[in-house]
Amino acid sequence: MTFRSLIGSTSQVKSPITPLKNLQPINTLTVSAPTAVVTIYGSTGNDNLLGGFFADIIYGGDGNDLLSGGTTYSMASYSSGQYINDLSGDTLYGEAGNDLLLGGLGRDSLYGGVGDDILDGYGFKPQLSQIAVGETFPFEIDGNFLDGGEGNDLLIGSMGNDTLTGGTGNDVLNGGGGRDLITGGLGADQFVINVESYRDSSTFPNLYAKILDFSLEDTLRVDSPVILQVASADSANINQVNLYTTSASGSLDLIAMVQSSAFASVGDLASAVMNDLLGL
Repeated sequence: MTFRSLIGSTSQVKSPITPLKNLQPINTLTVSAPTAVVTIYGSTGNDNLLGGFFADIIYGGDGNDLLSGGTTYSMASYSSGQYINDLSGDTLYGEAGNDLLLGGLGRDSLYGGVGDDILDGYGFKPQLSQIAVGETFPFEIDGNFLDGGEGNDLLIGSMGNDTLTGGTGNDVLNGGGGRDLITGGLGADQFVINVESYRDSSTFPNLYAKILDFSLEDTLRVDSPVILQVASADSANINQVNLYTTSASGSLDLIAMVQSSAFASVGDLASAVMNDLLGL
């Protein structure tokens, strides 16, 4: 499976997910010009539910559904589907079935439910030309919450401060940039780190992914060489290692923190992470 990072690079991962196919909807509902928040309920079939401009609540119901908060910003190709962005903060519930949930520009909450789902909180990607020199972009305006639920899910965050939770199953989690909190949950999960998405700049400082529950059955995928640094275990017996890249000036730039309570020592955690980095 190949998916695109927020800066246009791609990352290959060995995905346990069966790609969603035949997403042609049986039932289609589009909210074209609402004046307030709407709540939409899907049927037991395969639904295509598109919200409006406001912070909508959408329930897919049973079936293989496509849920989107709205259609107001730019679109980019994703396989045979689309990224559809919305200015408001929407709440999408995939419920049962293999669903595709598309977030938008606001603080969206996406819940996959039961089934092998794709949750995409792509969100707002500002043009650097629109930001004044020396200005720091306020990431807090675009942090999403993605919860895969049961099944083998693919979760993709935005360039804001996202919270990703895989739930039960063998999930693939990619924070997408920003300052992210990522939890795989139960199952053999893959954590994907695109180094350039977490590289600091004067406009976008202090970017990193924080993985909270790395285990021996999980896999860490990093698309560029990084420097591994061992950190001490804290009072709660949480071991941590940090991953760095180098800046243009040669200083260390934190890319990811990997935490775990599943290893006997921080050295064991470091060895497991190093094996993944080396592809062993």
